[in-house]
Amino acid sequence: MKALIIYDDFASAARASATLQQSAQSPAASVQWNIIPWRLDLLKFPPTAEEALTEALGAHLVVFAGPCAQWIPVWLQNWLDHWAKCRRISDAALAVFGAGNARVLAPLATSGLSGFAKRHGLSLIFYDGGAVEDGTAFSIAGPYKRELPLSPAQNGRLSWGINE
Repeated sequence: MKALIIYDDFASAARASATLQQSAQSPAASVQWNIIPWRLDLLKFPPTAEEALTEALGAHLVVFAGPCAQWIPVWLQNWLDHWAKCRRISDAALAVFGAGNARVLAPLATSGLSGFAKRHGLSLIFYDGGAVEDGTAFSIAGPYKRELPLSPAQNGRLSWGINE
């Protein structure tokens, strides 16, 4: 599976990447992540934004690592709109990693990302930085779902459902 990480500091990108890799190591998961990091400010410029978009078209997951999801600038909203319209993975999802408690993230993300996800039939995954094995560090919100924590049966992997 392919994940594109949008970050504004390297440490956040490294933590998000490590979390995705750790989620793939669970015996219950049979996922091999292909992770591509993109620094947020590089997406302002048309040549690099186009390159990132080309890489993101086949992404199963677009991750916002660190505080960059707290405020989505117009140019990034435009980039996301273009990605959502052109993406090749119909059940792709957005994720917010490492911005605090997962239950606090939901209201934060509802302003921009939640509405965006709803308009484009995407799910949102919130990860608060806790242990992946715990399962309570994640919550998922989708177009037809309320925010809901992952059950212990889903420990050690990222999962989502668009039309479940």
